Amino acid sequence: MVLHGASCVGLISMQNHFKKAFTDEQAEVLVTGMVEAHDQLVTREDFHELKTVVERLAISQERTEERIDRLAAAQERTPSLQVFRHCQGASVRATPVRKP
Repeated sequence: MVLHGASCVGLISMQNHFKKAFTDEQAEVLVTGMVEAHDQLVTREDFHELKTVVERLAISQERTEERIDRLAAAQERTPSLQVFRHCQGASVRATPVRKP
């Protein structure tokens, strides 16, 4: 039997409990399955660590958005970029040249 996170006493107690209704082999299979399932659960510490990382990412995202807003405002104040944007918005048409 695999003993990952459970104590021997706890496993023996669980197995004895299951032996009341199941064969020895069935009780061992049930306990092993329960231990394996338990080992896959997220612990409070894991969840707290994940929550902390997500909070840090959210703060970083807010700072990034603020920096992008400041960059966009600075670009609006830059004269060469204003001319460039004006030219982008204008449609360019070829007009025939008339000879006198």
